[in-house]
Formats: sequence, structure tokens, C-alpha cells
Amino acid sequence: MSREGSPRENPTDESASTQQPLSGMDAGSLDTQVTPDAQTQEVLNSENELSTSITLDSTQMPPPSETTQENKEEEDEEGDKQITQIDQQDIQPEEITTVNDNENQDIVEKPERESPPRLPDTFYYEAEKIHAKPITTNEKTFPENTLSMFRSFAYDCHKRGNLHILDNKTVMFVAACVVEIIDLSSGEHQYIRTTGGYSIGAVVVHPNRQYFAVGEKGDMPNIVIYEYPSLRPYRILKTGTQRSYAYLDFNTEGDLLASLGSSPDYMLTIWDWRDEKILLRSKASSQEVFKVSFSKDLKGHLTTSGIGHIKFWKMARTFTGLKLQGELGRFGRTEISDIEGYRELPDGKVISGTEWGNMLLWDGGLIQIEVCRKKGKPCHNGAVQQVLLHESDVFTVGEDGYVRVWDFETIDTAEAIDEGSKMEIEPLNELRVGTDSKLMGIKRGVVDDMSLWFAQDAKGNIWKLDLTFSKNSVDPEVLLSFTSGAVTGLDVSSVYHTFACSASNTIRIYNIFTQEVLSQKTFTTGVTSLKWLPTVFDEKSDGILVGFSDGVVRYLKLRSGIKPSGTEKKFEFDLRMIQVLKPHTKAVTFITLEVKNQWIATGSADGTVFFFNFTPKGLNPIGFVNMKESITFMTWTPAQYDKTRLLVCLKNGAIHEYEGPGGIKFDTSTSYLIETQLPVRIFRFRSIKSRLRHEEELERKRKEEEERQRKLEEERRLRGIEKKEKGEY
Repeated sequence: MSREGSPRENPTDESASTQQPLSGMDAGSLDTQVTPDAQTQEVLNSENELSTSITLDSTQMPPPSETTQENKEEEDEEGDKQITQIDQQDIQPEEITTVNDNENQDIVEKPERESPPRLPDTFYYEAEKIHAKPITTNEKTFPENTLSMFRSFAYDCHKRGNLHILDNKTVMFVAACVVEIIDLSSGEHQYIRTTGGYSIGAVVVHPNRQYFAVGEKGDMPNIVIYEYPSLRPYRILKTGTQRSYAYLDFNTEGDLLASLGSSPDYMLTIWDWRDEKILLRSKASSQEVFKVSFSKDLKGHLTTSGIGHIKFWKMARTFTGLKLQGELGRFGRTEISDIEGYRELPDGKVISGTEWGNMLLWDGGLIQIEVCRKKGKPCHNGAVQQVLLHESDVFTVGEDGYVRVWDFETIDTAEAIDEGSKMEIEPLNELRVGTDSKLMGIKRGVVDDMSLWFAQDAKGNIWKLDLTFSKNSVDPEVLLSFTSGAVTGLDVSSVYHTFACSASNTIRIYNIFTQEVLSQKTFTTGVTSLKWLPTVFDEKSDGILVGFSDGVVRYLKLRSGIKPSGTEKKFEFDLRMIQVLKPHTKAVTFITLEVKNQWIATGSADGTVFFFNFTPKGLNPIGFVNMKESITFMTWTPAQYDKTRLLVCLKNGAIHEYEGPGGIKFDTSTSYLIETQLPVRIFRFRSIKSRLRHEEELERKRKEEEERQRKLEEERRLRGIEKKEKGEY
């Protein structure tokens, strides 16, 4: 009736009743669940009833002494004080051990429930069955397979931990709703879609690099484990968070996976991923969380960090089962900081970065010392994005573009004179990556070669680094380059297999087939709109009009160009400046072309539309109209129309229709304002959202009333049947 080695059978066994850190854990040892109290009272009562009817032989189970019973109660009380809240869905009433408090002190346990069989190691899911399919409203006129993905030019360079190394020639990262795998030697691209049809929150590679996990976004998103290099779906983990995964991490042995959920639950979950089982879970924080990681040296120890906090976790086995305990780091006199990067040390201490660029040494949930440079200078000019421990050195990666190396022993053995004290040291080595980089993190290559590292740059680049810090060190090299922000302008050439893309303050010209960046130009102000001129305007179709956030319009031409020096990538073509105009005072939101008369109109957030006449030498101004409302869209009437008109859509819902500026001689001697001389018609649209919502509310109330009347009729009918049966009629 009792399980061998149970704490209830041997109350004096300290190893069974005292709290201890998890060590040497395996899938079998992690099956112990939390014993509930209030929610399983009914089950407890039923088992107590069962235990009163069963008596064990006294030779098999002697009654416990008073001393051991008191010890056991003290251990229960001590364990309960140290345990953080555990999610109730992890509690399994079938595995409760009960004690009958009758005079014979008989102890009865419910037989252990057989755990579900493990998934076979050879089991795989079928990718085409689990991956999201395109959505079509009419399969007959627009088949599901009409469109297929040809190439991705995206890289979410601002996402934390979005650069992973599968081998020394293969990198992996998230690009919107796909995982992209690139062979750097052959240029081959592979893409993995999500199972939910939404974007991706986090990715992590298994320590043996035979698997990688993809945490998705959506409604109760999945974590899908893929085998590499076959890319077959191996395991699917469900119900780990509500909306999105913020970070994933495997432990050193690779048998456990930690997932960290985003808003609104911020749930920390420990998985036995091979069996698709949740082992432990707890709310990590009430604020946004950035990262979770297992300690590489201490089994069962984890750390999480986020906005204004860092938290230290331990998977511990207590008298009542396996628990997940968390201790919040206390900043004390040190200013509270968001924690982006940290590293657990072999002795249990933790080194973390700060927003202002210094490092903090944590011990037992308290700051032992703050590390800065000589004369109080910060370790980095900006936030410390990553902290690494490599051999006998500490590596820090800052958003200032520097990788710096510090002596580990000096930091680890530092002792604070008083709370809030600082230790001043200088880095052993440092490397400046590029001239305008914003590093998010670095990854070491697979081979045992300290010189091979890869860096994620928030400016849109993936770098190859040599961190030997010797005379023969190779300069940083850009391996891949992408846009670094929202795409604000996009247009294709009418002649070449190229397209132009603008994001942030940079313009890139791409080769569609090779994904090669043919040309790139960076400006001091943000690019807000872009238009590639067709052959009607430019015979060679190598002209591009670009609008900027300060109201400037630039006319550029693509030419076989100069090759920049330094660490910048050498491009095949150059974007040369032909003309610069400033027709607006705010951002240029739209550029549209009229082919028949070769007119160009530019719209702006300042509410003005400026008309130009295009010539081989550039743009000649005609005049502008002012609508005092931000322009969101513009289009000319098709060429086959008798009269040429420009339709302008405004932010307030109005549409202005202007006749083309041809055939009118405008007086621009004192001003280019021509709105009084240009015929216009105005259409105003009014929102019907409130009316529709009111109608929906009336319909909802009507249905509720119908349901209420139906229930009343049903009750009357039942009362009538009862009265008839009782003979009351």
C-alpha cells in the first residue's frame, strides 16, 4: 500500500524531508508534483475515509515517535515558508499522500498513478500539417498556393538574442513570421513558418546543436522543437504562456527548457521538452521581462531579468515536492536599473549590467559592489546588453559598439567597504565594432577557436569578429546587412531586377535574386517616402526621389560608384545626389507621379501638396496648396481619363480632388501658394462606427430578450406538466 522510500514511511529520514537544491535531476525525478491543500480538500476527505477502513500490520509500520512527528511538522512549516507560489494546474490530486489521525496512527497512500508513456525518440510531426496555411476567401478564384515565399530581406535586429549559430557557416535568426537559416558559404536560405500564423517571440539552439526551439506569438502560442539539419518538427510544447514568448533557454545538459512569457502573464515555465510536459511554473514578475537563463555551473539555478529587476531562482526538492523558489534582487542604495545582460558565476554570484553602463556584482540577492572605470567613468557609454564569462575573463557588450574584456578574479573577489560602494578598474582589452554600431550581443563560433565570434548589430548588420586582441587580429567584417527599422518606403525598378527600400535614415538598393545590397546611402535625417522613376521620366530608370522627415526632397541617381574605405562594406553602385529641395516644413509622407504630363506631387504632414514639373535636369516647382491636415495618400487619375486630377486623402477623413496644374499660368512672383487658382472639389466622409456599434448592441439585447422569453416559456411548460401529473387540473 505504501511506496518504498516514502517520507511518510520514514519520518526521521532527513534526505526525504529537508529542503535541498536539485542535483542530478532526470525526467523521472522531476515527476514529483506539488501537494495542494484547499483545492483538493474533497480528494483528501475521500482518502481519509478510505484510510479508516484499512489497517496496516504493526510489524510493517511502527507508529512514529513524538520526536519524529514534531520534527516532521517543523520541516513542513519551514518548507512552506520558503516556497513561492506554484501554479495550481501543475497540482495533481491523484498523487497526494495522506495521514490518518486516528488512534492507531495508520498511514495510507493512494497507489501511484502510472505516468503516461514517453514519446518515442523516433516520433516526428509532419511539417505541412502543423504549419499555418494561407487564408483565402474564395478557393476557386484565388487558390491557396497562388503565392509562395521567394526571399526574405528582413532581420529583426532589435529583438533580444536574435542571432544564433548552428555551425561555423550557418546562422539563424527571426524575420517577422519566419525563422531564417542562412548558409554563409553558399548563400542558401531556408525558411520555417509558424504553426499559429503569427510572428515569433524567441528562438534558442540546443547545447548539442541537433535541435532548436521556436517560441511563437499568438493566442496560447506553441513552442516547436525542430531537429537540425533536417528541420523536422520534433516536439510541440503547449499552454506555456498566453500571448508571446519573450525568451527561451536550455540547461547545460539539454534535458530541460525554460520559457519566459511576455505580457500579460510573464510566466516562467520549466519543461521536460522531450515528453512535452510542464514540470514547474511561476509568475516571473509583474513587469516586462527580458531574459531567462540556466546557470551553466549550478544545476537547478536560474536567473530572470527585466524592467527594474533581476530575480534569482532555484529548483529545490522539499518535503512537499519539487518547488521553484525565487528571490528578488534588492538594489539598496544603488539606483534601480533595467537589466539587459547578466552572467551567473560558478560560485553562485551574478554579474549584471545597468542602463548607465556599469556592472553590478550580486551575491545572495544583494549588490556586493558596483564596477566602473577609473575616475568614475562608466564601463560603457550606454546600456550593457550582454555579459559573458570566457575562460578567466569577463566580456561585456555595450550598445556603444564596444566589446570590452575585464579580469574575472578582480571582480569576483571584490569586497565592498559599505553599501553602494564602487570599484574602479580598467578593461584588459577592447574592440570597437564599426563606426556607428549598436551591439545587441555576440555569439561564439562552434569550433574551439576563440577568434571566431558573430555579433548582432541593431543598425541592421551581422558582424564577424576576431577577439584574439593580438597584432594579427582581423578587422570586424560585415557578413550580412539589413534595414534597421520600419520600412517607410519601397519601390521597384521598371528595368532592372532591383528594388529600393528605406528604413530609419538609410536607403538600400537590393538585387532581388541574390539578395545582395548593390548600394547603400545614409543620411542625417530619417527617410519617410521613396519613389523609383520609370522610363517615361528617366530613360535609364536609375533615378529615385526620396522624401525626408524634415520636409526635404532629394533626387538621386544610381551610378557605378565609389568604394568606401575602412570597415564599411564595398558596394557595386553609388547613389549620387542630383538635386535637393525643401518644399515642406514637416515629413514628406507621399510622392506620386503623373506619367502623361510628367508631373510630380509631394504630400506632407504639414498639410501641403507641392506640384513639380519634371525635366532631365531635375524638378521645377509649380506651386502648392494647403489643406491644413496631414496627407496620408495621393493618386493621379489614370492616363486614359480626359482630365487629369489628383485625389488627396487627409487624416481627418476628407478627400480633396484637384485638377492638374496644366494649362494655367500661375502667379508665383510673391508666393508658390496656388490653392485659390486651382479648381478643387472636397468630399467628407463620416465615421459610422458608433452607429454600427449601437446596432450591434441593440441586436445583442434583442437576442438576450428572446433567450429570456424562451426560458420563461420552457419553465411555464414544465410547471404545466408537473401540475398535470399531480392532478391539479
